[in-house]
Amino acid sequence: MERLRERLYRQLDLDAWRGEGVSPLNRVILALVLVSVACAALGTEPTLAHLRPTLSAIGLTLAAVFTVEYVARLWVKPLAPDFSGRWGWLRYALRWHALIDLAALAAVWSEALIGHDVSWAVMLRLARILRIFALTRESAVGMATRELVWAIRERGIELALAGVLGLILIMGSAVGLYLAERAVQPEVFGSIPRAMWWAVATLTTVGYGDAVPATGLGKAIAGFTMLSSIALISVPAGILAAAFSDAFQRARKAAKERGPDA
Repeated sequence: MERLRERLYRQLDLDAWRGEGVSPLNRVILALVLVSVACAALGTEPTLAHLRPTLSAIGLTLAAVFTVEYVARLWVKPLAPDFSGRWGWLRYALRWHALIDLAALAAVWSEALIGHDVSWAVMLRLARILRIFALTRESAVGMATRELVWAIRERGIELALAGVLGLILIMGSAVGLYLAERAVQPEVFGSIPRAMWWAVATLTTVGYGDAVPATGLGKAIAGFTMLSSIALISVPAGILAAAFSDAFQRARKAAKERGPDA
């Protein structure tokens, strides 16, 4: 039994795995989480109502698998140095990521047995995938994640400046359109918050077309906003691209220094 527990610990615990990337068992679990997300998404489509019995059966099976996985994680966690001791499993169960697992598991069972529509819980299942990248420490995936966070923090001032400039442009454009268009289109530009919707859609180059300036002054302000948004949007994109490049280079360098057997 202890041998099985040790083997499961090496496979389930993110820090116990010494191979490249994520352990095979965790890869299977991640794949099943994606299947669970896909089933939950398909179940909300009315035209696929004939598939709901099949989707429910898959959901019930996955709920059982995830329950076994959750209990197994609690069983093996006391083998980790940070959770050793009689109540190590309880300390682990109270961690935020373990609570997310429990909440996602409860949602899966609610959908499978009670039939409650908790499709919002899909985000909890996706969070289970994200935690693989957030919690691994010594693996290549974990190192790359940490380096990425570091790179973004290093450029925090530049990103903050770009964000402030964006807010100034949004507010300035909204105020300008409010003053220019409020008398002509009060339902669209009758208040600054309403005009801000247009400013956000324009600044992000989405352009829904549900709000369009009609006056000459409004069109001039809109043209200035459009031209400014092209330059402004490229700033954070370039900063993040440089951060990603630096992060991956640092991660590859660290992996080479550790060697293939680390």
